[in-house]
Amino acid sequence: MGQRIRGSAVERWTGRTLRLSLSGVFLCLALSAGQAVAQTGAVPSPGILPSSALVGGAIPSPGAVGDLYRNAPGSTSVATFFGGDVGEGLDLDGDVVLAVNLAGPGGFSIRDAHFTDEASADADVYAEHEHTWPAPTFGATSGDNALETVMRSIVWSSYPTDLAVEADLVPGQLYKLQLLFWEGCCNRAFDVEIEGQVVQTALNVGNVQGGAGQRTHGVVVTHTFRSSDDWLDVRLGGTNTPAPDDNPILAGFTLEAIGAPASSVNQLQNELLQNQLLKSQLQFLLMSDIAKALFEQQLQIMRNIGG
Repeated sequence: MGQRIRGSAVERWTGRTLRLSLSGVFLCLALSAGQAVAQTGAVPSPGILPSSALVGGAIPSPGAVGDLYRNAPGSTSVATFFGGDVGEGLDLDGDVVLAVNLAGPGGFSIRDAHFTDEASADADVYAEHEHTWPAPTFGATSGDNALETVMRSIVWSSYPTDLAVEADLVPGQLYKLQLLFWEGCCNRAFDVEIEGQVVQTALNVGNVQGGAGQRTHGVVVTHTFRSSDDWLDVRLGGTNTPAPDDNPILAGFTLEAIGAPASSVNQLQNELLQNQLLKSQLQFLLMSDIAKALFEQQLQIMRNIGG
């Protein structure tokens, strides 16, 4: 572990069989709930965002409904952050088992996340190149300054070669993975695949953060999943996108273990049931909003007739 691999090593992914794990089932449940909300236009979904939003527009606000399932197993969100302190967009508290600064130094902490460099990390990173940007300017606190160190260096690969991250997992453990991005130059987009599932298509970091080269916000892709095996697979790249630059980048990542590993099939089944109930909650909230809008519309019509 801890390999700093540059070059064509990522090609080992070619032909690898994709696994449909139980975490993938949870993902489908969470996404179907988010899509049911998003398709009506009532409340935007923070799950898999449409390519149009990520390539050509602003990221929608998660809203209250999104908060219900943001941390459910299988959920994925794309959001901005603006510093390393509490309330500034990143979850760096808890049992953070991995925090890696790619192509940059380690040996510092931001809250509970102790960042290491690639060589010291219990993870393998496969990328062709590395680069250092001018540092972003998040703020003046120690957490902000440390996060600026993480975000100024990146690894990247030339399309169509993927950028990949691998690490050890505990089977049955619930994890929260945060992939950290900052775009310093280009209009680029790439897919994000975690544990064999494409969780985000055509991610355009520059658009999401408010413009390539702006220095006050970064982008985090957060994916919560329960591991079905002992190996984390992350791949950035995928198919050709509408953006002129398809080269994937990554500045750093964190991996947090949440609670104890699932000890039985019953626990996993209970978790699946909870996600189904969550989906019902989302649909109920959506229908409530629609009913309220229809009632107000009818009330206005009656006022107009009576007036």
